[in-house]
Amino acid sequence: MNAPNRFEMFTLADGERLIEVIEDTKIPNAATFKVVKQDHTLANMLRAQLLGNEAVIFAGYKGPTPS
Repeated sequence: MNAPNRFEMFTLADGERLIEVIEDTKIPNAATFKVVKQDHTLANMLRAQLLGNEAVIFAGYKGPTPS
């Protein structure tokens, strides 16, 4: 069958990290979280938890658009 292995869609390779934190150099106390091999569910939960903190002004996410 010419289908990709479905476990490759969510199984991390050796050395691959689920979440990478990239600190913003232009805005103090800001960062970008790069999440791999997950859908919008994890991103939305992270966004909701961040917005639950009164010190957080903005939290959002974007994902690839289906082609």
